[in-house]
Amino acid sequence: MAAIYSSLGALCGAPAFLPPSLPQASATAIARAPGFQPREGVSIASGSFGETIAQTITPLQGGAIGQRLREVGDTIDAMNCLGQISQCVVGEPTFGRAALRGAILETQNIVELVFEVPSGRAPTNRFDPLVDLIPSAYGEAAELRVEHARLRGADLRWLSTLRNSVAAHLDAATPLTQLLENLDAVNPDRLNGIFEAVCEALQSVDRRHPITVLSPLVRLYGKRLEGVERVNPPEHDRPYDDTSPKVVANPADDPAGP
Repeated sequence: MAAIYSSLGALCGAPAFLPPSLPQASATAIARAPGFQPREGVSIASGSFGETIAQTITPLQGGAIGQRLREVGDTIDAMNCLGQISQCVVGEPTFGRAALRGAILETQNIVELVFEVPSGRAPTNRFDPLVDLIPSAYGEAAELRVEHARLRGADLRWLSTLRNSVAAHLDAATPLTQLLENLDAVNPDRLNGIFEAVCEALQSVDRRHPITVLSPLVRLYGKRLEGVERVNPPEHDRPYDDTSPKVVANPADDPAGP
């Protein structure tokens, strides 16, 4: 991004862009954070990219519901990652703000994926949230709607305003200094509270039944398989082909002769 900006800037006489440099102490702290360590044993990856993660297996739940649950898993993965990074860049406002903006986005994402997409969204950017994908004959559909009603409307409006002004979009009518003040004033605990409330809603509904369509995410997310190791495909000296010598029980039966 910095290289592209500098190249464009050279064409119009803009000053060179100097990207911020992550202090070594923060880089070391991130490298040592629990979420960035090699996985021990085999664990379950519930997001959309599970098949790309070493030492994991991925349950594949078909249909639109399965796809939506994997996307919810992605938001949980991202929020966990951003939470650890934010703890490693304390005192570094540039990087702290980047992590906070990411957390705003993921919190809004999980609300939309599970409960509702705000009105006014362009048709090309709309999708059915989880509550609309679950058939009405399933008890968890109505129960999720009850959980949605328990979220505070003021919190959801606050979150949506942040998302549309300092995260996914920037409010071009507001001076940048004011936008940064608004971002710095965000209460992380309030943000985490909304995210955790949505996660708890999924868990609460799933707990009421022996099994639900939510179970592949709720019950398997992050679980580790004790005593299980990954087995890599065996390596052969050369691939199998039809030119290999044939074994014939009775040479007289071989049409090619002895």
